[in-house]
Amino acid sequence: MDADPTSDDAASDGEKRLVIRINSNAKMSRGKAAAHAVHAALKLYGIEYGHPVIVIGGKPHEILEQTVHVRDAGRTELEPGTLTAGASWEWKPREDPGQEPGENPDAD
Repeated sequence: MDADPTSDDAASDGEKRLVIRINSNAKMSRGKAAAHAVHAALKLYGIEYGHPVIVIGGKPHEILEQTVHVRDAGRTELEPGTLTAGASWEWKPREDPGQEPGENPDAD
């Protein structure tokens, strides 16, 4: 691990914040970049996470159905308390070995 997230020794006179940089030279979608940002944040906290991270848009009611929620502090772009994100575990069913990839067995 490269850093101790609990250490406040360096620059303790300012506001501590987590900074994630995305490689602007790598051609990737916003969703892929967001997923890798999640992986970077988890890794900073010492969590080696091997499961896929899927970042998708959602309506407020969909976000509120998730296990955890994030609300903005209101320091820059959004009003304080604005619901911005949610996360939960979701299990994707395994595809039947005889099924073509992407084929929906329930479709008529």
